[in-house]
Amino acid sequence: MTMALACSLLAAALAEAAPSAAGAPPQVGGLVADKAAQDGEIWLTGSLFSNTAATLPKGHILIEPYLYDSITTGSFSAAGSRSAQPVQHGVRQLTLILYGLTDRLTLGALPQFGYNDTSALSGRSRVGFGDLPLRVQYKINDFTAGRFMPTVSVAFDLILPTGAYQNLGSFAPNALGTGAHTARLATYLQRNFPIPGIRTLRARLNISYSISSRPSVAGRSSYATPPRFRGQARLGDAFSLLAATEFSLTQNWAVALDYIYARAGKTVISGDAATRTGAPEGYVSYRRIFPRSESFELAPAVEYNLSSRVGLIAGASISLWGRNSPAGIRPAIALNTVF
Repeated sequence: MTMALACSLLAAALAEAAPSAAGAPPQVGGLVADKAAQDGEIWLTGSLFSNTAATLPKGHILIEPYLYDSITTGSFSAAGSRSAQPVQHGVRQLTLILYGLTDRLTLGALPQFGYNDTSALSGRSRVGFGDLPLRVQYKINDFTAGRFMPTVSVAFDLILPTGAYQNLGSFAPNALGTGAHTARLATYLQRNFPIPGIRTLRARLNISYSISSRPSVAGRSSYATPPRFRGQARLGDAFSLLAATEFSLTQNWAVALDYIYARAGKTVISGDAATRTGAPEGYVSYRRIFPRSESFELAPAVEYNLSSRVGLIAGASISLWGRNSPAGIRPAIALNTVF
């Protein structure tokens, strides 16, 4: 992803489902063509949703336009059983921008736009700006061929609440944000394994933990609150574990597979909701709990690398299991360029 971002709210939340880690945007940022992967003229771009442990060389810039559609076709219950629901789309366009401040320190931002299509329920939203993630990544160790220690880096993401999330009037699908400042700390590992006939296998491991502020909420919102509501949202902490493998088939072609586990604590909405127009005495106490959620997805992808600096990757994540989370498929495509 990708940056991983608890940065947009799920289409499922807009349909009265709980916010969950499964609906978060991908942690893009996995498409940096690092030097270790280029040894022997091997070009790799992906995987689709993992973050690279490599940092950009000093003075280099990476620009990666990214497009995906979270297609929700059902939901998982607290017991893990799957049920169908009307199809909803959450389309997002993200552009990852990274700059190598030093060989070990990379700075980045991920501006994103999107819209939600819930026409089976209420219609389409307007296109809007989502929450804005900012990143600082520091490389601790560089992988060296012949040694076991992988490339290791740590990253800190700060997600700014720039997307619409409250006072949405009569059209809740306009929600594109959470209203919360989110801090995410992550560790990324990456290592190459030469394999005869396949040329190389690259493996990645991403581990991240996020905490969020408690945003005030007014009116109809991302959290499925009533039109005349005033209160606060307390978001649960989020944890994600992503493992990825990448196989080079030729110099240009490769295949990749992500294994994605995500977990989010319960989200509590509390405040007052109006029972009728007018005076404060028309308000009653309101409380809603979105329970703890979990999800597991697989994301196969195919990549074509034009050179060591330009690569295209396309694929989709597929929901295999979950608890209190949306179910569906998330096709995605990205073009990675390094200058």
